Amino acid sequence: MGENRELASWLVSHRREIERHMAERLGPAAPGAGDPESEALRRFRTFASTALLRGRAAPPALDGLRPRERRVVALLRAWSEAAEDLAGSRGPDVRRALDP
Repeated sequence: MGENRELASWLVSHRREIERHMAERLGPAAPGAGDPESEALRRFRTFASTALLRGRAAPPALDGLRPRERRVVALLRAWSEAAEDLAGSRGPDVRRALDP
């Protein structure tokens, strides 16, 4: 459980760096701050951190967002890949932790 707690802490403390890296990779395809897909990503980040800290968590609620599913899937994939890239040698641990 200690490793998961450490990964959760790493994800939270590097959130802005991960998002900056993701935005660079996506370029103009990066979502705007008010887009429903951005809110879905925010909820996923919270879910991932909570699940790592507590061992499990309820899935993120997307009620009322109306995000485009394909766009959300691509965004979550880009975010997890950016996190994996930034984790360096711990990348495989981050990937395993974020895989569905």
